[in-house]
Amino acid sequence: LDSELVAGHEPLSPRFLAAVLEPREPELVNVLRVPQRRGGTKDVSLLLHFPTVPEPVVPPESTFALEVRSRYGFGRRLLAFFFGAADVVYSSQHVVRMSQDPNVPKGLLLRRISLVLLILMAFAVDIGFGVRHRLVELAESWLRRNTSLLQGELGEYLPSAVGLGLWLAGYGALYLVLFFVLRRKSLQHVKELELLRASYKEKIADLRDEHLGALARWARDYGRTLDDAVLLARSQAQLLVERARHRLRRRVASPRLLDLAGEVARCFFAKLPESATNLEDVATMQKHSFAHSIWPRATEMKYQVEIAKYRHAWRDVERCLGALRGEHPDPDLAGQLWRSLVRYARMFPEVVPEDLFTRLQEAHGDTVGRIVRETEADLVELDEQLGEVAVALTHTIEAVPSLVETRVELTTQSMNAAVARFVGDALRVREQARLEAMAFEI
Repeated sequence: LDSELVAGHEPLSPRFLAAVLEPREPELVNVLRVPQRRGGTKDVSLLLHFPTVPEPVVPPESTFALEVRSRYGFGRRLLAFFFGAADVVYSSQHVVRMSQDPNVPKGLLLRRISLVLLILMAFAVDIGFGVRHRLVELAESWLRRNTSLLQGELGEYLPSAVGLGLWLAGYGALYLVLFFVLRRKSLQHVKELELLRASYKEKIADLRDEHLGALARWARDYGRTLDDAVLLARSQAQLLVERARHRLRRRVASPRLLDLAGEVARCFFAKLPESATNLEDVATMQKHSFAHSIWPRATEMKYQVEIAKYRHAWRDVERCLGALRGEHPDPDLAGQLWRSLVRYARMFPEVVPEDLFTRLQEAHGDTVGRIVRETEADLVELDEQLGEVAVALTHTIEAVPSLVETRVELTTQSMNAAVARFVGDALRVREQARLEAMAFEI
């Protein structure tokens, strides 16, 4: 089962990233194959077929174009600049229309209502301070000192005409200042609009690449998360298999087997010289003839052969016990120990008591039946747990398409919003240039 789990796992992240970013044919990927003892294997699969981020809507080139040529001729504009007579006709109409737009520059509204304000201010200043009379007096004083024009027939009206001209010149100078200020701002916005017009396609492409880059980072991280989830499920399945294997090994090397083997080992150890607690043991207590003392006789050394057999049996049983008490007991070694215990009990009835031999035979039959029953129950439980692991991972994988679809939708909306902001900025620049140009019909 371990090898099938490892062979059934396939990394998902690279193909998942490609499926999110690029349109491609549907591909079914088996991320993990969970084997079971009964019912075959359960495949956890993901269909790599997701919606992609569409191309952003590119606005027409006319969005970034503006014609600022005046509708009026030079004469009419000159008349409006210096005298304001023609401006009175359409200033009020522009004020009514533009004042409803909250983005209209304040300087533009001031320009359109400046004629009315200047007329009202002229009356107020003239009444309050007598500016017109002062200008007339200054003009008359200057003409009298520097010219002889006051002596003619028009001399009576010339100071008033010069004073009025000075007043109108100041009004015209104010209009000229406003004209050049607004014209400069309008040209700046027109240049900015031209720059946007020259690079708007590249800018929109950069916005799309930026959002695709963010989506790629998200897909890469999410793909790694999915790989981690699959690895976690595989590790959990491997732990379940390892636990079932460990239970089976411990069941074969049962405590009953180890206890009986320990009793047999103690029986053999009691027959060895090493079991003595003083200087007398089974070897030193043997009686030998005088001839054996002069030259060893084989007939009097048979007890050493028996001791060697007992020592071999004791060491064999102890070696098996040491291995079976370890972390990974060997089932084959446990079976070998059962056979060895029965064989030693039959070979050395003088060492292994009859009741211990009987218990060995009974325990072997009982243990085999119990091992079969408990192992079968463990395998059924293992199948159920492996199925639960596969179902849990399937639920995780089933949520992937909806999450990717939502993320792609959010990326598309964010990209479209960024493009809309860019187009909105361009329209704002164009409207600023248009309104400032319209102030004097530049």
